Amino acid sequence: LSYNLVTIAGVDTPMSKSVYLLKLDNDNAVWVGNEDKTIQVADVPGFALNVKKDSVTFPDGSKQGKLSITQVNSWTLPMTPPYGIQPAMVVTIQPHGTQFNPPAPISVPNTSSALPGEEIEIYSFDHDINEFITVGLGTVSEDGAVINSNPGVGIVKAGWGYVPPTPSNIKGRGGDCGSC
Repeated sequence: LSYNLVTIAGVDTPMSKSVYLLKLDNDNAVWVGNEDKTIQVADVPGFALNVKKDSVTFPDGSKQGKLSITQVNSWTLPMTPPYGIQPAMVVTIQPHGTQFNPPAPISVPNTSSALPGEEIEIYSFDHDINEFITVGLGTVSEDGAVINSNPGVGIVKAGWGYVPPTPSNIKGRGGDCGSC
């Protein structure tokens, strides 16, 4: 994990929060690159990352290697999600720095009870700019069980990722936003 911290000589530099070291799920890492692979996460029904043949480049430039996905407790995230978002499910895809071209389609469980057909943003942490960015939209399946990334959308770079919870302040969600 790389973590940016500005220090000044002779001045105590407190961390804004604790950094938790996560045990990566390397036991279930999957060899990718030489054929289409779907990677799932143990104990997370509905999660799938679809890595297409010849679409992955590892940090050392190799086109094949092991990829792991580990579920993360959202309260232990070392980076703060934007807009005060409190994601229900977060994963980390490793090794950090791995790139996918075209993007790797992703499916995640619909933990926020978004409605079938609803579109939800998918976020990933971009270590190059040190912030979470949206990688595009996903659509809730007809049965409401999962959110599938839309065509052409998916994970571009390995790292931390999540789908934010659905706002509860829209009509039909326990609130009434009036004319929105």
